[in-house]
Amino acid sequence: MQNSQPAPPPPPPPPLPLKEMTTSITSPRQSASSSGTSWQAKFAQGLAARDRREKAFDEIISAYSTLAIQLRSSQPARADAERARLERRCKDYAEEARERERLLQKALDEQVAQELELNMAYEREKALKEDNAELLDRWMKLKKKEADEMNLASQW
Repeated sequence: MQNSQPAPPPPPPPPLPLKEMTTSITSPRQSASSSGTSWQAKFAQGLAARDRREKAFDEIISAYSTLAIQLRSSQPARADAERARLERRCKDYAEEARERERLLQKALDEQVAQELELNMAYEREKALKEDNAELLDRWMKLKKKEADEMNLASQW
């Protein structure tokens, strides 16, 4: 996932010359002796300097405001989309885990069934061996009896 950060704001404009930012302080006597419009001119110059400083930062302020609006409007949507995506992944992983558990249980059940079949086969083999031994013993006794009867009949 990319970490998209907003571009940094442009650098501030160069500072205004010091004489525009400062006004000279005059004593009341000097003010009274100078023309009545000098303080008005200085005040107007100060206002003009202030306006120039504000206008110099207008672009930065508007860019910041636009960025703040964009972030305010897009962050929740992006966070909601990311949360929904992660919730889907969690559900998928949970479903995969349930499927694996089901398959594991099926494999274990098959193993138990095969072990039962194997045990039954061993028991059947044991029973057949016992039956075979019994049949073989009976057959041998029968053949011995026949041989004994033949020996008696032939006087051997």
